[in-house]
Amino acid sequence: MGGAQRGTHGVLALYIRNASGLKAADLNGLSDPYVKVRCLGTEQRTHVIHKTLNPQWGVRLEFMPVMFDKLVAE
Repeated sequence: MGGAQRGTHGVLALYIRNASGLKAADLNGLSDPYVKVRCLGTEQRTHVIHKTLNPQWGVRLEFMPVMFDKLVAE
């Protein structure tokens, strides 16, 4: 795994850019989407973007501290 040593920890950063072609979930034919991410028992989510099937978030979610060896199955 990219230079991380066993037992080391750090920051896992995810950049949530966009989504496209989502299914409509509302009666108006659109949705109010958001992204939910779980990492080692911690959960974060983006903000909701109302009335779209092609949302643009452009946000960074960070999880820390993350034990790198717990992210990968051995």
